[in-house]
Amino acid sequence: MKLSTQQNLSLQLTTSNSLDQGLDEIHLIADEYSEDITSPGFFKNIRRFFLANNTKKFFSKDMPAADYLKSDSTMIEKVIKLAVNRHKDEFRNSGFPYVAHVLSAGFLLARLGFPKEIVFSAILHDSFEDTGDKNKILNELHAISPAIACYVYSVSGTDTKDAVEKDLMLMEKINLYSENAGNVFPKAIKCADGIANLYDIEFMQARDGRNATERRLRFLNQTEHEILPFAREVDTAGVLRIKNKGEIFSLEEYVKDTIDFKLSLVKAG
Repeated sequence: MKLSTQQNLSLQLTTSNSLDQGLDEIHLIADEYSEDITSPGFFKNIRRFFLANNTKKFFSKDMPAADYLKSDSTMIEKVIKLAVNRHKDEFRNSGFPYVAHVLSAGFLLARLGFPKEIVFSAILHDSFEDTGDKNKILNELHAISPAIACYVYSVSGTDTKDAVEKDLMLMEKINLYSENAGNVFPKAIKCADGIANLYDIEFMQARDGRNATERRLRFLNQTEHEILPFAREVDTAGVLRIKNKGEIFSLEEYVKDTIDFKLSLVKAG
């Protein structure tokens, strides 16, 4: 996702560009290993990529050492392997392995300085939804971390077939869990999911009585009305730990820019 010269420049451009480039890199790695996504080489490259984008040089000095990914390398491998095993046979309409989507969500939060448990929850955010044996998945998540299991569940929709009803129920659920947790982390995870979904929205295909363009425009409108308010709350909560180098990074503005850029692609056909 390249930023145009007409897009909002109130962002901290260094961080914005690093997010865009990171999403590209994850998809390139996933595409390289698409025929063997469970290979040791894929795990090694993804693990190295996450650690390289979650280092002290990116963040303010108040970030606790325990929050960095490198503080628990064993957990990184467990989480990535669980995500890969859950999504290894799934592909996006764009042709990219589905695991690139969930890894993208995790990367966004890792690069913005969220605690490792929130990063891991983002990587696993689609593990529970649309699965047959929910108890099995929930137990696997709980075995990794009760907190991760809770955060993943908080952003998982119901299995109802009505898409509108499902979206409304999920937004209410996220708001409730965020209120109960006393933090914006469920909303941050949903923001990361929304941004990651925008990555290849131009490949979204016709479904549910809507043609491809209608579905793409509907998703962009949904992102604007559901994800932007969450991004605004994340900004207000002050949980972003990136360094301030004269420019203030805004997650809300980053989402706005991404929506505008993707809308231009969809309208161009």
